[in-house]
Amino acid sequence: MKKRSTKNLLVTLFGIIGLMLGASSAFAYDVWFYGGFTPYPTTVYPYSTFDATSKTAMINASAQWNNAGIGNMVSIGSNTSNTTYPNDNNLNQVTKGSRGTQTYLMQTYATTTTTIMNGKFVENAMSEADIDVNISHPWGNGSANLYDIGQVFTHELGHLLGLNHSNVTGATMISGSSVGETYKRDIEQDDKDGISVIY
Repeated sequence: MKKRSTKNLLVTLFGIIGLMLGASSAFAYDVWFYGGFTPYPTTVYPYSTFDATSKTAMINASAQWNNAGIGNMVSIGSNTSNTTYPNDNNLNQVTKGSRGTQTYLMQTYATTTTTIMNGKFVENAMSEADIDVNISHPWGNGSANLYDIGQVFTHELGHLLGLNHSNVTGATMISGSSVGETYKRDIEQDDKDGISVIY
């Protein structure tokens, strides 16, 4: 009788552990800054030589995050003439330049960080971030042999808002991008879940 009780107890414990592990893997987003971006909504300012198609892609990317269920979080502002990246100058800028083909496609850099109180907790937050487009790589708008600026910019805005990479296939915040790929233009539930945890 004693052996059966021990066996039942072990089965119950393994079941509870399994449920706990299953619950912890129900999401796969990762947070970069738990304080997100402060204050928000914030504005991102593109370099003046981005063409109209690229600017429209940036506006569409900001609309994806603004429709994530938190409210307005980020908008695209007027042009800047700055080419320095990163540049700690109280503006969230989108720059571009030839950075070589052996490095990033697009990158977000937290130029100014701070701490905020979130209830009882002190959390790290960004108060300025810059995004850089590496034009050593071929860019386009949905073309089969080019990187899609809308897809990659939507991903980078997720970083600016505080998210890190996801492990969920199909999520905007999953790492990496291929030529001709456009699915990350539209954020998915995992991206929304991550943003809702931050904000």
